[in-house]
Amino acid sequence: MNPFSDLTPHAVEYLMNLIVKFKEAGGTVVFTSHDVDIVAELSDYVYVLAKGQVIARGKPEDVLCSDELLSKAELKPPTATIIY
Repeated sequence: MNPFSDLTPHAVEYLMNLIVKFKEAGGTVVFTSHDVDIVAELSDYVYVLAKGQVIARGKPEDVLCSDELLSKAELKPPTATIIY
């Protein structure tokens, strides 16, 4: 289940802030999402799945910048990588 689906933009921002504060306090959060922008912003480590298989894992800045990899997983690149 994607914790960010069907939330208003305000609710997404609120949830993201809660996660950041929880992590700053030493907590660990595991979540799934197709929203690569949220994943890039909140994650220290990511797994990318395609057809039920892990096709990549690592730091978001390494994994989420591969257009070929994201295409295999049917994901769009994070907005920041498109702009730059």
